[in-house]
Amino acid sequence: MRHRNEFFGQATYDIIQDHDNNSKISWVIKNPELTLGHTRQIDEGDYLEIVDNFGNLKLQKVIYHDTESYYNPTHRRQLYNGACIAWAPRGVALDYWIGLFNNRFRAKLIKAEDLEE
Repeated sequence: MRHRNEFFGQATYDIIQDHDNNSKISWVIKNPELTLGHTRQIDEGDYLEIVDNFGNLKLQKVIYHDTESYYNPTHRRQLYNGACIAWAPRGVALDYWIGLFNNRFRAKLIKAEDLEE
């Protein structure tokens, strides 16, 4: 079954500015073949599926944001190995997660509102 808000692309990241004008890494899915609407944010409750270049399933789950792990009270933000991140995924080791996004593996994203229907 195809969902109305199903999106295919590559797991990657964007560098965004937070409310204090500091840069942080945000996890996204991008489809470089599209001119408009080529990027989708991964929001709370979205379904994410990632496969490697050989077709092996690397991740398949509904994503929940963990905004407490890696929180640095001195800098008032989440830091991992010196990099500021928008959020960490709950239930996935962050080094594994980063590896998926650094390799730009193929991804399918289904928005939470589609899963509720």
